[in-house]
Amino acid sequence: MATPPLHFDNAPIREAIIAIQVHDLPDSIVAEFGKLPQEVKDTYPKSTTMSLGQFVGEISPQRTTTSAHQKSLGLQFNSAD
Repeated sequence: MATPPLHFDNAPIREAIIAIQVHDLPDSIVAEFGKLPQEVKDTYPKSTTMSLGQFVGEISPQRTTTSAHQKSLGLQFNSAD
């Protein structure tokens, strides 16, 4: 017996997550992305910078090492609602 598909009375009209992943870009191109929040602020007034922080530590009888790294991942834009 097949299960009937779900139907939501108040389903969202539109909602999407779009992720575009690229290799590391030159600083000149990254600077161009910095202009995007101003260009799309009428449609997507909320913007957030996303970054990745990484900490690696090793403790052993021979030595102790640590390293930390932070990298910008991109921008996130949200509509007002």
